[in-house]
Amino acid sequence: TDGDPHSETLVVTDARGTTLHLGDPGGEYDDPLADTLVVDAPIGGAMVDLLLPDPDVDDSGAVDPIDLALVDAAIGFEVGELFYQSRLDVNGDGRIDRKDAQLVEAHQGLTIPTP
Repeated sequence: TDGDPHSETLVVTDARGTTLHLGDPGGEYDDPLADTLVVDAPIGGAMVDLLLPDPDVDDSGAVDPIDLALVDAAIGFEVGELFYQSRLDVNGDGRIDRKDAQLVEAHQGLTIPTP
């Protein structure tokens, strides 16, 4: 509403435990490194990357058995561990698990434009 297509202000007065879903017109599988959420508060702030599920974890342009093999090999790793890779955490919940593999399996054969 302010005429700036690159920035919007969102004021949340009371939403503890509420999930906010944010997106942009870049498409369902746009580049996760292009979007950030900056949270300012009187006691400090934070900036986090926003990402949408991208089952083409190797960015080959298609979801294929290689993507599934990469996720399967990393099952069990969580944020903060040495071998955790956010691109393999397809659903973005902080851990690589069977749910991520299921997302890749569900999209097998899908062609996804690479950034």
